[in-house]
Amino acid sequence: MTYTHDLLAPYLAPTLGVILYQEQVMRICAEVGGMTWEQVAQMRKAISRSKGREFLDQLRPTFIAGAMSRGISVDTASDIWDEINTFGGYGMNASHTV
Repeated sequence: MTYTHDLLAPYLAPTLGVILYQEQVMRICAEVGGMTWEQVAQMRKAISRSKGREFLDQLRPTFIAGAMSRGISVDTASDIWDEINTFGGYGMNASHTV
């Protein structure tokens, strides 16, 4: 399986490389993007309430900077952020699929 970056493998392996669950977004933002849990909570609320890309993009610089501090290039960090933003159109909470 191919991932945008190898750091995503632990989070996306169960869903075959696709961001499908809200929990995946939260862990990626915190552990790959270096966001605080307060910022992660803002992301979760924004996605679940469909606040839109404009609201989410306010957190983009924080995610990019955090990802870069973990050795991810700015282009790859931007690609990961775009994947996270796309998630809002179809993603769900994992407990809803049980």
